[in-house]
Amino acid sequence: MSNSRGYVQTKPVIDELLFDRDEYMGILFEDDRIVYVPLHQFPDIAHLTPEQRQDYHISGGDTLLFADSDTVYHVEMFLGTYQTNAHKPVR
Repeated sequence: MSNSRGYVQTKPVIDELLFDRDEYMGILFEDDRIVYVPLHQFPDIAHLTPEQRQDYHISGGDTLLFADSDTVYHVEMFLGTYQTNAHKPVR
């Protein structure tokens, strides 16, 4: 089977944030994936008002910053890393 299927070779680049579901944040990637994460995992974002959540900046395609939060969010915080998500054969 070829590794060209799926997103194995695709670098996740954040395009936009969505706040269209209660208690979830959607991350829209340039490759058209949307990943929803529960806001309770990100209390600094959860405590922002809806207006404050819209005041964000994407840096380098993989980092999120909110004007009213001191926390810097990297894409791995939403997707995990290869080491934490890679399939490991059962022995």
